Amino acid sequence: MFFDQPRKVLVIGASGGIGAAMSRLLLNHGHEVYMTCRNVSGQPDTQQFANENDLPLIELDLTQQQSIAAAFEQLQQQTERLHLVMNCTGLLHDDGMQPEKRLEDLEMENLQRSFQLNSCAPLLIARYALPLLRHDEPGVLANISARVGSISDNRIGGWYGYRASK
Repeated sequence: MFFDQPRKVLVIGASGGIGAAMSRLLLNHGHEVYMTCRNVSGQPDTQQFANENDLPLIELDLTQQQSIAAAFEQLQQQTERLHLVMNCTGLLHDDGMQPEKRLEDLEMENLQRSFQLNSCAPLLIARYALPLLRHDEPGVLANISARVGSISDNRIGGWYGYRASK
């Protein structure tokens, strides 16, 4: 199996609920964990977890290609390979944007932001992660989504931008 021995794992979005839980789970199972978050200084709980467990915490802003490139350059200085890159990020809503419940709620700016973070950023992650995943052992790139991102499990409708971009 893939996790039959300790692996080197990068968790992108470690300050979010899914990313934080995955970081803890992977660490508790003996894996070497590297973590990223958008604003390291603004995430005291994530910083504390990283410090207590002597884990690298790298700043990575998915809205900026240069930030993605710089994060992976920094990571390459810390390790020569990764076995798993787990992207636990996604944008459903924020202070300036709410999920669309009706087609009449769609706005171009919000759709573009959803696609930037939920579609374009994962592709750029793949671009910059590739050198660390290319080696003689299995390497996996996983992009995690919430259930609301499912198109087939859409009984209530809505959330068009998130569903389309995931």
